[in-house]
Amino acid sequence: MPAPMPVERRAIATAMRELRARERMAQEAVSEAARLGRGFVGDLESGRRRVSFEALVAVADALGVTMAEVGETFDAARRRARRQGGGETRRPTA
Repeated sequence: MPAPMPVERRAIATAMRELRARERMAQEAVSEAARLGRGFVGDLESGRRRVSFEALVAVADALGVTMAEVGETFDAARRRARRQGGGETRRPTA
C-alpha cells in the first residue's frame, strides 16, 4: 500500500483545483498560460507532483490570482485535510 500523501501536498493540490475552478479555466489553458508542460496542472491538482515556488507563481499568474489568495486557499484546504485525518505533516529539517 502506498504511503499516505503529506497533508501539505494534498492541500496545495486542493487549493489549485479550487482556484482554477473559481476562475473557470481548463487545466490545459492554465498549463499553456503558465508555460508549463501539458500535464503539469493535472499532476499538481492530483498531488502526484511536487511544485517549486517558481511554478506556483507561474500557475497563480496564469489564473490571475495573487500569492496571498493561493496562501489563503492553501491554509483553508490544509485545515480541512487535518480535520479529515490521514497523511502526515512534513516538518522542515535543519
